[in-house]
Amino acid sequence: MFLKEFLDIRCGLTIEFKANDGNTFKKVLCSMSDIQQQIKQVNDFRDYIIYQNQEQRFVPNDYINNDYNIAFIINVDTSSKKEYVLNDIFNKDFDKKALKEIIPDWLYEKYFISRNFDNYETGREKGILFGLPSQMIDGILVSRKIEKNLAEIEFIKSKFSNTYICNLDGIIIR
Repeated sequence: MFLKEFLDIRCGLTIEFKANDGNTFKKVLCSMSDIQQQIKQVNDFRDYIIYQNQEQRFVPNDYINNDYNIAFIINVDTSSKKEYVLNDIFNKDFDKKALKEIIPDWLYEKYFISRNFDNYETGREKGILFGLPSQMIDGILVSRKIEKNLAEIEFIKSKFSNTYICNLDGIIIR
């Protein structure tokens, strides 16, 4: 998938389809422009609910002005890099005893016992302890505001010299 397609879908919406008994039987992530097509593809539903995807709230995008100007594009192409990502508190295999020590009880109950993710917390969240090494950053996605400011682009490039910088169209600009 191209970066532009990824951004359109992840910064788009989730359509939750409900059966006649009211239970959700299908969830579809889609771009804003693909809503009608996605609804037409599903049959035998009572109704549907559309939710804003979490990425729309936290990643620079063209849909809403969320005041976020950069996002890191991480590369996990080797087994050693994948080890870092496994150090994620939302990983089902993460040590439960350690979790109890570092997070509040209500958070532990909601996300690690009942796994009760709602439409605002989707289960795609990551909580990687101690962060990631800068060598894992392949690229930096910038907002339209940053894209237009050559001085800011050059500043970012000076701090992350081994990365590419791309805009919301998925085009490498530096």
